[in-house]
Amino acid sequence: MKTEEDQPTQPQTLQDRLRAFCEARSPFLLVFIPLALIYITTASYGLGYHIDAFTNAVTGWHIGMTGSVVLPDYEEATRPEQVGNIAWIVESPRGPVSQYPPGAALLSAPLYRLWNQPLSPAVIGGFNNPDAEPIPLGFPSLTPATLAAALASAAAMGLVAATIPYAGGSRYQAVIAGYVGGLATTIWAVASDALWQHGPASMWIALAIFLVARSHLAWAGVAFGAAILTRPHLALVAAALGLFLIFTRRSIVPALKIGAGSFLGLGVLLWYNWWLWGKPTVTGGYGDGRIDQVLSTNFGAYIQNILGAVLDPIHGLLPYSPFLLILIPGLPKAWKNSPDWAKGAGIGGIVYLLVQLKANRFSGGEGFVGYRYPLEALTAAAVILFISYQQWVSRRRMVKWLFWVGVVIAMTLQVVV
Repeated sequence: MKTEEDQPTQPQTLQDRLRAFCEARSPFLLVFIPLALIYITTASYGLGYHIDAFTNAVTGWHIGMTGSVVLPDYEEATRPEQVGNIAWIVESPRGPVSQYPPGAALLSAPLYRLWNQPLSPAVIGGFNNPDAEPIPLGFPSLTPATLAAALASAAAMGLVAATIPYAGGSRYQAVIAGYVGGLATTIWAVASDALWQHGPASMWIALAIFLVARSHLAWAGVAFGAAILTRPHLALVAAALGLFLIFTRRSIVPALKIGAGSFLGLGVLLWYNWWLWGKPTVTGGYGDGRIDQVLSTNFGAYIQNILGAVLDPIHGLLPYSPFLLILIPGLPKAWKNSPDWAKGAGIGGIVYLLVQLKANRFSGGEGFVGYRYPLEALTAAAVILFISYQQWVSRRRMVKWLFWVGVVIAMTLQVVV
């Protein structure tokens, strides 16, 4: 009589081997390391660097090499015809500074200290005002800034992968989801390409949600605080998540724990702006223009802005990540099967994006191709999007085929742009 050991075993397929490989290892490392290598290899390091990212790079060099956010070498860049032309550097009571919050620049500062190279003299022409004369400025190496962007973007997707098993996904599924997010969205083509705010901000948001999933709520608040120091209105994600947990858990304690760390980051931002501008504002170098736009009652323009953010052929979400359209019908079922922390984060991502689109034009400027403002919202909603795939797409052959065709198209577009 044959025993179980005598029974013939089915040969393992490549997918079986990959699944076993992933299940035995950390989803974070399996996603982070390869994505970091891809991003570092394909990123920008020289000419063509966008002025938004260049502004963060200049500030990162000064923090790393001098310990200050003030940019004395960039006085010429604060002239009216040069603001927003060479960089977004404005005059403050303490001297020339970036108009942006310091979070993204801070992330690159240690790399600049390790790189330890002086500014190179250069005569730089503008981008947005071609009639303005080129001016002599100190030019930092862009390598540390780009490395910071690439590593932060890869870490964001690694953390998304690490979070998915806490929502019921397998490690194998989590790794695949991390690669879809990392290669089929503009986290690759935009956020990892240069030191925008989006790579660092997405990393902090992903870390915060990972920590909430593991019930480390106070530390999650600290991560949200770092996100606020990078993009202040990401406070809306923390607030929405905290409020939703009050509703679902019938306790104020989770919100207090998340809020404590978040307010720490907000407090640092307010102190920074008070030190720099003489008043504890959230908007800092932006002035009050963004708040005025949020409070504006021009809802016709707002609706057009939302439609542009979704459909515009140059900067729209769906043209560059069409697979997201396939996930929409599955969202109601995904909502029913998602943990409360994933729901709260998803709501926060939507609120953040709606406020962002009220405050500024959907394109986020020119000089690049693809979308950038939805990236933090996609990171916040990543778990619910995964559950939509799990509950809706994966169970329907034709829908599944359409989804993966959309992923391949999106990946191709990230390479082309």
